Amino acid sequence: MGILMFLFFTLSLFYMGFAILVIAGLCLGGKHDSLSPRQVSVAVVARDEEECLPALLERLSGLEEPEAVREFILVDDGSKDSTAELMEDFARREKKARVIRLGKKPDSLPGKKWGITRVMETAVSDFVFFTDADCLPPASWIAKGRDYLDEKTGMVIGAVFPDSKSWFSSLESTSGALFTFALAPFRQAPYCSGGNMAVSVKAFRASGGYEGTPVMASGDDMFLLQKIQKSFMIKPMYGRETAVVTHRLYTPGEYVEKNKRKYGKNFYVRPWQLAAFFAGILYFCLIPVAVVKAWGSSPLLPAVLAGKALLEWTAFSIGAVRMGRIREIPFFPVFALLYPLKIILFSIWGAWKGYRWKSERKIH
Repeated sequence: MGILMFLFFTLSLFYMGFAILVIAGLCLGGKHDSLSPRQVSVAVVARDEEECLPALLERLSGLEEPEAVREFILVDDGSKDSTAELMEDFARREKKARVIRLGKKPDSLPGKKWGITRVMETAVSDFVFFTDADCLPPASWIAKGRDYLDEKTGMVIGAVFPDSKSWFSSLESTSGALFTFALAPFRQAPYCSGGNMAVSVKAFRASGGYEGTPVMASGDDMFLLQKIQKSFMIKPMYGRETAVVTHRLYTPGEYVEKNKRKYGKNFYVRPWQLAAFFAGILYFCLIPVAVVKAWGSSPLLPAVLAGKALLEWTAFSIGAVRMGRIREIPFFPVFALLYPLKIILFSIWGAWKGYRWKSERKIH
């Protein structure tokens, strides 16, 4: 057996072992026992979002169990459009709402980090639910989401799905959420979505907030998760009643920058996760080499590839059932062939060439 085939089978063994770990995590996480009586804060940090903000504010006004929300905190991050005025108007209508207008940011807290820090410094409840201006939480978001809160929990993370008919985008969102949900019970979740998360004020302060995190405009959710889960539990929210929808439409150029920003952060995960990421790239590249080199001559090769595909599909199916995304299960095999290409392309492109984040300069 050549060294390439030996490496392929070795990586296959590790890959399938990791897939079994993911399946275990999907079966363990996201459970809650009883209703939480606590009140929570709901926060939005936004800049130049006059087009998206009205729909979100209307949705926040219609949340179920409004008594569960102690306050709405709206942060204007130096907008040059009517975002601040829309927030102030909402605060006049909603007596529980208040607006924070940010001044000059500290150099160490670009992007939304300064806004989130101000929210966590001034919140009057124990937990703060965050969403983005281009998102629409379901009416049951807080009523069901607060069931996951307790003293040992540092963050609750939920899914954000695109409001589009693109099967690839939908599976991308589901797969990304399931991957981090599966690792959350082991305190190894690599990322989360700032459009659907709840943060413990105690955990934020105990972890030092964003102190010591990379200085970049993106990553406000991911870096906070990585710090908090060192000392606190992370709970995923699987249910459809807590899933948030994003309705922003991107131009081709914006889509590229969005993905460079998103996947370029793959190089800022924990060391073992970074090693696993590079091993995954190598493994994906070795698969076609192994097929060309040994198909027909190695009876083990078809069995290994079939086992890999079956474990991937099993993991996705378990998660999809828990999330109420059953219709996506038949499309997963095709998605699993294409998605690694996108991850590799935008991870390297975003880390190498940088990206643009709204009016910020190019960020590396």
